[in-house]
Amino acid sequence: MKKTIAILASVFLLTTHQALAFITCPPDNQVKSVKLTEAFQSPNDPACWNFISNVFTHDGAPWNVSFGTFLPNAKTEQEALEQGQAYFDNASIQIKHPVPVPIPGKILCTYVPNGEAYWISATTPPETG
Repeated sequence: MKKTIAILASVFLLTTHQALAFITCPPDNQVKSVKLTEAFQSPNDPACWNFISNVFTHDGAPWNVSFGTFLPNAKTEQEALEQGQAYFDNASIQIKHPVPVPIPGKILCTYVPNGEAYWISATTPPETG
């Protein structure tokens, strides 16, 4: 039984590794060209807003971008979308060639390091609202 589990685990890791070898993160110009379509206010901090973009295709897979920042003056989703899009359009991608990271059920690409005033990532399959 232990041998079977070890073999299955090895096959899973090999398959995941092989799949990642064919997946690349979307380039920064493609990430920065998206339009944010949905806004979500954090239940823990009303100044914190998260956004998801329209879906686009990269390497034959559907992706979308997640963006987040603090917008203390945004009171409605529409205000947040307008302010968030303007912020996103001017925000810099700091990690030019991120490495795709498997997370349960998704592949994640992070374009801004932790600790910044905003965050940008891309996921496949796309996030939904």
